[in-house]
Parts: sequence; structure tokens; C-alpha cells
Amino acid sequence: MMTTKRPLPEPVMQQQVSYSEAVVALSLGGGRLLLDDGCAARTALSCLLVPQSGDRVLYLAASGGERWVLHVLSRMDASEASIEVAGIPRLTIASPELTLCGERRLALITADEADLTAAGRLTLSARDLTFNVLGSLLQSARHVVGRCETWLMTASGLGRLHARQTLVTADEDIRADAERISLG
Repeated sequence: MMTTKRPLPEPVMQQQVSYSEAVVALSLGGGRLLLDDGCAARTALSCLLVPQSGDRVLYLAASGGERWVLHVLSRMDASEASIEVAGIPRLTIASPELTLCGERRLALITADEADLTAAGRLTLSARDLTFNVLGSLLQSARHVVGRCETWLMTASGLGRLHARQTLVTADEDIRADAERISLG
């Protein structure tokens, strides 16, 4: 078997790069920034913390004139921060276990759809739980068990309970009040 030797490629000229720090003068949106020296820069994909005006940042300056903000070093007003991957329309966080903690509040907000799916158990625990649905609320389950101190349900139109067998029991009193009551 014969092998042909190919010549090795010539070394690629390495770009001259330098690292510097600057202050963000203005965020132009879409990962574009104006630095305090008047130069424009873009947020690197690896810089997940969204730079804000007044932030001290570390940037890379390539020989072609491009500047990439790599890190946010400090922030004068550290009361709020946003995490974003500049220019990427979808972000997935994958881990065997994931915890999101909001000491005072946790908000999940979307302008369109939200899915919460668990192949095993899904638990909601709260002191108070409120559902506000503008359209339809559909519940489907093999078994539904509810326990409460007081249960009130009001329907402005039709209220219906139907089953193959229905059992209504009370320890003290059962009342039916209507303009007309039909049994049988």
C-alpha cells in the first residue's frame, strides 16, 4: 500500500489581540455596547451577565478592530442583573437536578405558551394558590381527591355533576333549594 505525503499547511498568521478594561457608556441593544473610550463592542456568547451602563468590563480587542466584552468585572448598582446569551433565540439548561430560588419572589413569564411537565410527581405547595383562567380550565385525571374545610363553587350558567354512581352524604343536613326540584 502506497501513501501519499501531503505538505503541511503553512502556519496561519495569528491575529494580535489585547485584553483591556473599560466602562460601558451605553447599551445599544442586541448585545451591542458603546464603551467609555467611544469604541463599539459586542457581547461575547460566554458573557452571560448582560452588561449595563456603568459596568466595568473586560474586553478583547482583535487586530481587525472587533471588540468583544468577555466579562462584567463590577457593577456600581448591583441591585439587579439579567442573564442572556446574546443573539441566541433558545437557551436550554440541562442538569440531573436544577433549583431556581427566589427568596422573596419567583416569576415565570412568557408572552405565548408555558409547559410544565413531569414524568413522575409534580407537587405545588403554597400558603395560598390562585388560578386565573380567561378561557377554559380542563382537568383530566384517573382519581381526584380533595380535602378542605369549606368548599364553595359558583357557576353563573350551568352547574353539572354527572357520574355512573353518585353519593352525597352529610353528618347533619342536606339542603336543596331551587325554584323547581326534579328527582328521578
